[in-house]
Amino acid sequence: MKNTLLRLTLALAATQPLASAQAQYLADNRVPKPAEELYRAGERAYRGGDHATAILLFSQVLELEPEHVNAFLNRGLRRPSLISIA
Repeated sequence: MKNTLLRLTLALAATQPLASAQAQYLADNRVPKPAEELYRAGERAYRGGDHATAILLFSQVLELEPEHVNAFLNRGLRRPSLISIA
């Protein structure tokens, strides 16, 4: 029993560096989700002064990921910029 436990522990310890390297590779080479791409496009539109497009893009993010807090906040923060004061 002790021998089996020791072998199992050594086998798991030997695979740890491989798992860590694989996790790092995946983190470095991941493909952005469509919602992330839309969110970044919304930020670019806002910084470029196109608030209507930014709101539209943030709304599309929320359709894909309703819990995306930053898209929700940014959409709300951009709406007042569309109101013209006459």
